Amino acid sequence: MRYQCGKIVRLSYPLGEGMPLYPGTPGTVVAAVKSKDSGDSCNTSLITLSNHAGTHIDGPAHFETSGKRIGDYDVDSLVFSNIVTADCRKEAGEPILPKDLSGYLGDETDLLLIRTGFGRYRNGPGRETYTGNNPYLHGDTARLLRDHLTVKAIGIDCISISSRANREMGRLAHETLLTAGGCGDPILIIEDMLIPERLWVFDKIMVVPLYFEGIDSAPCTVLGFLRHD
Repeated sequence: MRYQCGKIVRLSYPLGEGMPLYPGTPGTVVAAVKSKDSGDSCNTSLITLSNHAGTHIDGPAHFETSGKRIGDYDVDSLVFSNIVTADCRKEAGEPILPKDLSGYLGDETDLLLIRTGFGRYRNGPGRETYTGNNPYLHGDTARLLRDHLTVKAIGIDCISISSRANREMGRLAHETLLTAGGCGDPILIIEDMLIPERLWVFDKIMVVPLYFEGIDSAPCTVLGFLRHD
């Protein structure tokens, strides 16, 4: 799979039928509406997918009805220029604890990428492990991030910051990051993100969600612009 082109790196997976999904998420379906092979004038398709399918960004309305929907964010607010990648290797069902982020967060960090290495299971024989027993964000870690007022978003190379291994803790982490209570603004969550083994230095990262009115969260394309000194 090609994810790099010149100075820009794609940090999101392509959408498609059969892609891994968090357990209970309806499957993705692509159906032909018109087909040149069937004698129609053009090719068109009908796509049915969850708004939490593939690489996607959670908005506050995901866990709080009165919260902002992802379509309420303007383009500028989804461009990040102080990016930190935390190399936080985890195995199946392990929590991401505050100590795992020790030393990574800077005074101006606005986007934290958490690289667990779990992405290696996404498209291979470990897919059920990737979707059903992934590492998860501990509630104390979510609180640490929320108290770090410069952090506007996090990204993780797991199907979710929640795991079936500890769903209660996953809900707590989501609520801590996304709801209005506490310090600072809610923190957006990019899940099922492509964070390669190679660590680049980014000048900026841009998140481009599917701007669809009325939904809490949306699939997104994430583009990393490489820094060349």
